[in-house]
Amino acid sequence: MPSLTVQVAHQLGQDGAQAALQNFFTANEDSVTQKVTDLEQTWQGHVLDYAFKTMGMKVSGKLEVEPDSVKVVTQLPLAAMLVKGMIETQIRENLTKLLQAPA
Repeated sequence: MPSLTVQVAHQLGQDGAQAALQNFFTANEDSVTQKVTDLEQTWQGHVLDYAFKTMGMKVSGKLEVEPDSVKVVTQLPLAAMLVKGMIETQIRENLTKLLQAPA
């Protein structure tokens, strides 16, 4: 499977960024499960392993929370490569918005 890597800088610190991500995932679990099935999420330290199915395609990857950035590495099915740019843009925009320091 081809992979897609997106890295977004933040100024929240490693624990702050992880807390923001975990809060987001918890708060939006219901809306996410309406769009995906077989959702699996496992945090090990500052690394989230995830997998899910959407539109009949299996997607998996890792989200690594680093002290000054968050890196997402996703394994995409070949069929999703047609919209790889759109997926990358959405991930980058959503992470950037989520990881903004509070004003």
